[in-house]
Amino acid sequence: MIVTSPVSDPVSGFLPLASMLQAIAPAKLTAVRERVAGLDRDQLLSQFRAAFEGRKRLAAFVLADELTARGIPPCFRHSYLASTDHDTNQKFDLFLYDMRWIRRTYLDHKRQVRYERYRELHSFSETAFHRAAEYIFWQGRRPAWKIVASLSLTDQQQWDCVLLRSAPTAKRDAVTKSMRREVFEILQADLREVRRTKAFTNDDATVTLLRRHDLWVCSRMTVGGGAAEVATRYFQLTGKAITRDIAKRQIQIVNDILNANRLAVESQKRVRIA
Repeated sequence: MIVTSPVSDPVSGFLPLASMLQAIAPAKLTAVRERVAGLDRDQLLSQFRAAFEGRKRLAAFVLADELTARGIPPCFRHSYLASTDHDTNQKFDLFLYDMRWIRRTYLDHKRQVRYERYRELHSFSETAFHRAAEYIFWQGRRPAWKIVASLSLTDQQQWDCVLLRSAPTAKRDAVTKSMRREVFEILQADLREVRRTKAFTNDDATVTLLRRHDLWVCSRMTVGGGAAEVATRYFQLTGKAITRDIAKRQIQIVNDILNANRLAVESQKRVRIA
């Protein structure tokens, strides 16, 4: 059997991922998935980031599916410093990752979707899924916010995603990213004032700093900011479980520190969303 190489659109450069998947022997794809399943969390994230940024689309797709299977949402798969200047094919792949996460994580959400073509994105038939994805993405011409509206995605679901976000969610995320360094430095300065003892060493301070900063990030990515939701986000981000009581106590400490340092509020931040 002769398998032709996939050809991208001559104008937009768009190349559906389905055509690339179809060019691979099923046994080979299965073998790759089995190998990926043997990676630990850090290896999986590292390899995914390298594959996505290196435009190794097939590898990134398989790795993204494994990340979904392990409960790591798209929003926590990229470094926050990673470039967001994506080409059409990368945006399409981000769209696929978002939808495959939604499809697996929110099994009942299909009932909330009004349009049949959009309901097909919840299909576990790969043919139907990719057909619908290509139609809806429209080679990058359909705005993400329109897709979000047609899918009736909740705020929580949008926070899980990378591409599928409404303007308000995207704006809040941009503000959070603009504040991350300042927040980190304020928390770091506060911990410098804490006396070191045998029970609280420099290493302990570093652990505390990273945990508090991560919890602050997670609190910004919740709908109501509740401790249980923050703890869930923290586990998704780090792979480390904490109780809602610990999350609540630590977030209160972080907020007190930031308020004491008069951190600029969101309304004073001017961030433009492209």
